[in-house]
Amino acid sequence: MRVCNLRCESMTNPLGISITSPRLTWNLTSDRRSVWQQSFLVTVWEEVLDNGTLRREQIFSSGEIVSRDTALVLPEELIRSRSRYDWTVQVTDNYGETALSQENAWFEMGLLQEKDWSARWIEPRQHPVYREEIPTEEYIADLQTFDEGRRRWIVDESGDVPAEETTAQSHEIREDILYPCPMLRRCFTISGEVVRARMYATAHGIYAAELNGQRVGDLMLAPESSSYFDYLQVQTYDLQDLIREGENTIGITLADGWWAGRLGCTGESVRYGDTLGLLLQIELYFADGHIETIGSDAGFVSTLEGPRRYADLSIGEKYDANCILAGWSESGYDDSGWTAVMEKSYDLSNLRGQNAQPMRYLEERPLAESYVSLQGDLILDFGQLMAGTAAMHLTGEPGSVVVLRYFQVTDREGNYYYETMGENSQMTDTVILDQNGQADYDPLFTLHGFRYIAITTERGAVTATQCHARLLASDIDVTARIVTSNPKLNKLQENIEWTIRSNMLSIPTDNPDRERSGWTGDVQMVGPAICYNVDAQAILRRWLVYCRHEQGAGGEIPAIIPNWRIANSIATDSTAGWGDVVIHLPWHLYRKYGDIRILKENYTMMQRWLDLEKSRAADANPPWIGEITPKRAEDLQYLWNADWNFGDWMTPSASVDEKTGEVRIGAMCLCWLMGTYYFAYSTVLLEQIATLLQQEEDAAMYHALYEKIRQAAIHEFYDTGKIYESRYVGAQILALHMGFYREGGKDRLMRRILEQLEEKGMNTGFSSSLVLPQQLCENGNIEKMYDFLLNENKPSWLYEVDQGATGVWESMEGLQPNGDIAMCSFIQPAYCSIGNWMMEGMAGISAAQPGFTTIRIHPNYTDRLDYVEASYRSEQGEIACRWDHTGATRDLKIRIPANTTAEVFLEGASIDTTKADNEDVNALNGLAQIHEKQNGLLLVLGSGEYAFSWDVTVQ
Repeated sequence: MRVCNLRCESMTNPLGISITSPRLTWNLTSDRRSVWQQSFLVTVWEEVLDNGTLRREQIFSSGEIVSRDTALVLPEELIRSRSRYDWTVQVTDNYGETALSQENAWFEMGLLQEKDWSARWIEPRQHPVYREEIPTEEYIADLQTFDEGRRRWIVDESGDVPAEETTAQSHEIREDILYPCPMLRRCFTISGEVVRARMYATAHGIYAAELNGQRVGDLMLAPESSSYFDYLQVQTYDLQDLIREGENTIGITLADGWWAGRLGCTGESVRYGDTLGLLLQIELYFADGHIETIGSDAGFVSTLEGPRRYADLSIGEKYDANCILAGWSESGYDDSGWTAVMEKSYDLSNLRGQNAQPMRYLEERPLAESYVSLQGDLILDFGQLMAGTAAMHLTGEPGSVVVLRYFQVTDREGNYYYETMGENSQMTDTVILDQNGQADYDPLFTLHGFRYIAITTERGAVTATQCHARLLASDIDVTARIVTSNPKLNKLQENIEWTIRSNMLSIPTDNPDRERSGWTGDVQMVGPAICYNVDAQAILRRWLVYCRHEQGAGGEIPAIIPNWRIANSIATDSTAGWGDVVIHLPWHLYRKYGDIRILKENYTMMQRWLDLEKSRAADANPPWIGEITPKRAEDLQYLWNADWNFGDWMTPSASVDEKTGEVRIGAMCLCWLMGTYYFAYSTVLLEQIATLLQQEEDAAMYHALYEKIRQAAIHEFYDTGKIYESRYVGAQILALHMGFYREGGKDRLMRRILEQLEEKGMNTGFSSSLVLPQQLCENGNIEKMYDFLLNENKPSWLYEVDQGATGVWESMEGLQPNGDIAMCSFIQPAYCSIGNWMMEGMAGISAAQPGFTTIRIHPNYTDRLDYVEASYRSEQGEIACRWDHTGATRDLKIRIPANTTAEVFLEGASIDTTKADNEDVNALNGLAQIHEKQNGLLLVLGSGEYAFSWDVTVQ
């Protein structure tokens, strides 16, 4: 047995956190079967400075705890600012074997209290960022009326809203309102041996630091996106290898970032402030026992004369190689022409540590191909659509201006193509070559969603060498692997992984190319797939903190979090399915990771949101509602039907003009159903959550509420035929999911679903695509689910693959067979929701108990695949499953991690015909229980690796 994968708050050795009751977790591995943890003992040491010498002092021992839990939350009274803690776990298993963890596991706290700061906020001389603001009434189509902040319908009874014609953004960049990046520096002298050196830094804007001419750390776009006024992250850096005796120089470059830059589809700026600032504190511990602190103060100087003439997250950067200030972050540099900074007194109560994995460059992609397009552009193709930037060496005419336009897909002739809605997201970097005609360009303060770059220059020719693209995202582990006998399915899984990773940009985003926003609905719908494909615990837990900060006084949840208070956020405040993320996401996280804190932390927020749904359902109806009898009035107070919502967003047929065939993004359908569907769904989940939290009265209240919503929906939607007769299959899918039917109606709805799927194929929007797989499989239509998954006709996931997709599209109508391109993102995660079923349904791996303490292995087999092989690194360790189908024989190989139990279903198997490890299944080592079911065998197994084989033709 071995104790491994020691983590603190789901991170490996986190530096500078501020979670004062950190949760420690570990895994077990063993070559034996049926191994579980009998007891554990956690020991914690604090690193202390004793007369200039660093030593470890034991401060905590849990004592031997008899438990199978592989997690321990440390008491808050142990934790102190700045302290580093080493920890080990000793485990005794059920065989009596004891093992001590051998990993160098530690975590370090940041500055936890305002009094820990002696540094001051400073602001360099700069141009205040130009405020661009689009009036809401100009951005929002005439689909709503506003009543005391509420969005009301003014469309007809159908509730279907055709998309209006959308205008592509301008490619012109207004350089007159974009300003140079401030650069700040300060020298300080060290005398004596430094045994520990730390820097704590944050900014209004984003920053990059250098010390003595070298980059400090490898974090990108720090302090990242956040709810700045309530939660501003501080990064901690270990300077031990960069600091030196004698004179040292710290240099910082600032840029607008999320604080002041252009954000969202509307491209508005200055959502938090128009002035960039820095807060920085260096703490040095010496061998003679004394401590020195160098903090940001009036001793810093600044300039605007550096090479980054502007830098915007969405627009791009302008870099002038003639303005490089060689040696600016080193001692001896002449800064006599630089300007003094100003000290500012800003509140420090919003400062927090780096409580989730930071953003970094994670992977590099070399240039796959380059060519000159018919339009004369040099096109660089990196073969993969991703979030990030590209670095390269450029050569051309001295002083010439080189323009790099990042884009996702080419037109049908292979030319540059970037026509999308929104403003100020040109994804264009501009480089001015030096007087030798050279430039090494490495973007620092921008982010693009791209596969291609089109390079042009205003004179002469330009060449690009040493080109490599980099995935830029939060540094979270990939936890899923799926490989099948169908190469197109394998490509789909690869596209899902790249799309999800490219949208974990400090917050979960909707795309990296246009909006880069934390749309709550997208997170709600793709949350289960996110949790399978990446270890998103820390990122999503922190994002839920932002949700709590942004929740309104009446329970409102903005549609975008952090709420940038821009037009496309205000107009969709607190809408069905989007705001419901505050109930759905904690539930998904609890089911995947087993940490009940996520439910406790967010329970009040959940209740407040559901109270808002209840009140909004009760207080209004749409204008077309018709005669309201006393009995009907009783029903209508449980239907959330009067407020604006997105409907079953991006339903393919709703996005295509029936007369012209033109694709328009933004059409809405099933809006009449969506509010009530999510009101019911969230009530069901909150009942389960209340039960887990032992809130029995709440649970009973939510149970009764759901029944009232369900009955009202049956009367208004099912009995009237509105659900059954809808031409959008999402109506029947969502009604089936929430029980909006009478006795006998289940089969009727399923027949209607199958008819619609046969007629229209994949005509499901974001919401219905998430729940359809489960509904098909639970109702005996597994082969229809495979029809749905393996379909290659437009619209479908494999149609995208056939079109050469390397990401998952925002719209299933994104690229037409004739080469026409819709105005959408080609790397948007909402339709990655199919990844949840690919793991749980196709591969058959799911959680029978929260956190995978009990695992369910139940693949949905099909003759259309020869094999499916998958693995998932769960909270308990790696789970693996491979099934093969050859003729009448099925083979299943599984790996179950130590300290877990698996419920394994062998479909079509019987005791007489099943071999386990080539032996009689009854004699299987590790078998705890065996049950013959009507359609197969249910085995309860301990941990270990197993192989099963059975003949499905013998019954």
